[in-house]
Amino acid sequence: MKILSVEHFYGLVQKINLLLTLSALGLLIYLVSGLGKPYSPSNLDRNALKMQSSELMQKEAAILEGTFAFKEDVFRKKQLFSSSEGAGFAQGKRTPVLLGISLGAKKLAMIKDPLTNKNYYCMEGDKIGDYTVKQILKDQVILESGGNLLEISQ
Repeated sequence: MKILSVEHFYGLVQKINLLLTLSALGLLIYLVSGLGKPYSPSNLDRNALKMQSSELMQKEAAILEGTFAFKEDVFRKKQLFSSSEGAGFAQGKRTPVLLGISLGAKKLAMIKDPLTNKNYYCMEGDKIGDYTVKQILKDQVILESGGNLLEISQ
């Protein structure tokens, strides 16, 4: 087994330093030679880019042809949101409107009283106008008024 001597090691380091220096010099020459010319794709590349962009524009136009244009008069006439507010009248009075339910540690319901135009955050047993909250379920609330039960849902 041959062990490298110090002189042999120093000679190897000098050769590696020379190789790295020449590589760095070559890279520097390459970079400097390209500084004077701005990048421009060849004519073939430009034509290919033009073809790709025109094909893309045609595809987008085809997609847009299938969509409907915005028509303001239709938008103004159409009812966007349905509510249970117009569901009916109870004894000549509007029924409360269920806005939301929360079934966390406490069951809460958000109910709007259309007579007073107030929103109530209530639990079972709370009163809303003439109604008492009897039960809060996952998708509906049962109210009681004068022995009559009223179920409201969203």
